[in-house]
Amino acid sequence: MPGPLNGRTALVTGATGGLGTAIARRLAADGAAIALAHFGDDRTAGELSVSLSSCISLSADLRDAEAVRSLCRRAQEALGPVDILVSNAGAYPRRSWPETTPTHWEDTLATNLTSHYLLAHELTPP
Repeated sequence: MPGPLNGRTALVTGATGGLGTAIARRLAADGAAIALAHFGDDRTAGELSVSLSSCISLSADLRDAEAVRSLCRRAQEALGPVDILVSNAGAYPRRSWPETTPTHWEDTLATNLTSHYLLAHELTPP
């Protein structure tokens, strides 16, 4: 039976975390093709992509504008235009405030703020 999202493509970032995995599973159950975006957790992403139909796994550093452009291009080449963006990537540094260096701070901002801008900007039609 066709789902309400048949013919749609979703890009899910942070797809190897608990929430991202649950969202990807639900979107797939509703019929969407899924591009799972992750950063370094290839094993979990691979297992998830095998368990879902019409699913690909793509690794990208979302803090980097060129990596985001490449991610979006690869997702669209494989699955077609992205109709749904689940911008779920995030980082929570587990260190005390005194241990937080400017580099840690910048990485956290790039992951938790800039990456969402880059993705939305890249996928917004002209």
